[in-house]
Amino acid sequence: MAISLLVFIAALLIGYQFNHLVSMPVEIAAHIGSMILPGFFKIGYVLRCIGRKHLGEVV
Repeated sequence: MAISLLVFIAALLIGYQFNHLVSMPVEIAAHIGSMILPGFFKIGYVLRCIGRKHLGEVV
């Protein structure tokens, strides 16, 4: 989850804050990544909840 969050933040920074420093294909990839990467974070959170439930911990 932490890695996907960091990559998402990096994509946001590249796509919106530092877009004048990168080429157009990198900027397009950052914009696409900013739409897709939150899904990976959500999947990681669901897997974490499932794991905690199987260990008998409170979710």
